[in-house]
Amino acid sequence: MLASVFQTRGARLALGVGGLVVAGVSLAAATSAPQRLSTLSTSPFLTGIQSLSPSSSQLLEKDRRAYLAKAASTVLYTSAVAASSAFLLRRATVSLPKILGISAGIISSQIAVHSLDIHTQFPLKIAALSAFGAATGASLMGMRYFASPQMLATAALGTLAVAAGAALTSYVVKDIDRLPGYAALVGGSAAVSLCGLGSMFFPHAVLHNVWLYGGLGVFSVLMMVGMHRIQRNALENPRHADYINDSMHVYVDMYQVFSRLLLLKGGTNRR
Repeated sequence: MLASVFQTRGARLALGVGGLVVAGVSLAAATSAPQRLSTLSTSPFLTGIQSLSPSSSQLLEKDRRAYLAKAASTVLYTSAVAASSAFLLRRATVSLPKILGISAGIISSQIAVHSLDIHTQFPLKIAALSAFGAATGASLMGMRYFASPQMLATAALGTLAVAAGAALTSYVVKDIDRLPGYAALVGGSAAVSLCGLGSMFFPHAVLHNVWLYGGLGVFSVLMMVGMHRIQRNALENPRHADYINDSMHVYVDMYQVFSRLLLLKGGTNRR
């Protein structure tokens, strides 16, 4: 079973070390992504850049690197807010009204982040992003019933390993979000969400397993797609693309993977 990878201390250590190593490689790949992607892309934007002066090209290169750095910082910031929120609410009791309120907060803040303009409404967009991170962290407020610090660390390292692998794959594979199977992938994420909603009202092992294992696969691939989109926007439109919106997609996928790995670890401990 997938969760058996976390059963031994050696496996957890290997996962952690491997995740850190791959993360370092992916970070180095991300910093050089514009140069590599520029050799693969044939967009009119890049064709026009070839005629620019060396100083203009250097400025655009700085814009691309700044876009990648801002996107990574946004994911880290949102994750830190979520972790702080989860820690502060770790002893809170879980009730249906709280769950519904947190779900409404996640949806409303996510809509607000997407609707606010990054150039003219930046402070409001950051505030909405902070509220979104706090709401996703609050959704883990019941973790004290099954999650020990060791379990949280294992799930975090597992998420790091998945994210690093997604970053490397998105760096190598061209136009992931334009492949024929992308529409089916989006449909699969909707099906996973429906199974999760259905399992709340009609508890069944099949619905739960589709939500858990199917969601782990779907959101891992969506994370890769989101990282590829960030790299492409950094290359083609670094001055006008919205790095916060791009980053929030990646954060949501990381959160979905983390929560499922945490449940898998909890199930392993109960056995």
